[in-house]
Amino acid sequence: MLDAEGALRALSAGRPVLVGDRVSASLCSMGLRPWVHVIDMRERRGPAQSPPPCPFERSLSARNPPGTITREAAEALDEAMSLDSPARVIIDGEEDLLALVAIYLDRGSIVAYGQPGAGIAVVDSSDPGARALAERALLSMGGARRARNVLKVRGRGQAVAQGSERGAGPPAAQPELRLLSSRENKLLGRMEMEYLLPGASGRLSRADLVSLLAERLSASREAIVPVEMRPVTGTDDLLAVVYVYRDPADARRQLPEHLFLRMMSKEERARILEERRKAKAAQRAKAGGK
Repeated sequence: MLDAEGALRALSAGRPVLVGDRVSASLCSMGLRPWVHVIDMRERRGPAQSPPPCPFERSLSARNPPGTITREAAEALDEAMSLDSPARVIIDGEEDLLALVAIYLDRGSIVAYGQPGAGIAVVDSSDPGARALAERALLSMGGARRARNVLKVRGRGQAVAQGSERGAGPPAAQPELRLLSSRENKLLGRMEMEYLLPGASGRLSRADLVSLLAERLSASREAIVPVEMRPVTGTDDLLAVVYVYRDPADARRQLPEHLFLRMMSKEERARILEERRKAKAAQRAKAGGK
């Protein structure tokens, strides 16, 4: 947890998304210009005296009852975070849980929200571990329905972006990913996650899974390691155990060579082996010249 000055320094490194009236008022009064701020015009369960002094060019609104995340609110936040100009999202209800959505959507943002009596939490949404924890929290909030709502919102935004760039219609469907469990291994610097991929047994290679997760988690391919992929007995579903390292170099240090190469695509594997062949040839030539 940070105080307002510490949060201001942390947020200056990226595109700030503020969730909450008090945190928005505190940081904007110190000169911060957030990319998006989300408010419900209430502070500590009482009405706010005035909106926070945050600059914005567009205002959106949505209904979101306390303790829930509605599709309407998730879509409003998704739209606000897709804009190039500052935006305000006004919530009719309660905005607290939308911090999870902001982290999960990951638009290269740094998300800040208040914790009463503790300070300000600041989360970099590009951190795979933070996104995995946000996804896990969404799944735990009454099951997968809410998480699927958020996934659909994110999928819609990506489809629009790809279609506008390529002009070639909607992208091909990707296998569904369901996060079953997630835990942080601080000693080894990695998140250890278990995924279920319905109908993907026999259709997905390790390299395919790495590509899918790299896009899903906004993580480097070299940081993602599928350590186990096996079919679920009696179904065509696939169960995958995946490690996501904070430092991709740790994956190379900790994994057996054959496993590291198996998670690469054919092109990447060929490139790595060719680079190593050239390095060994250069070493032999250098040794022979002495």
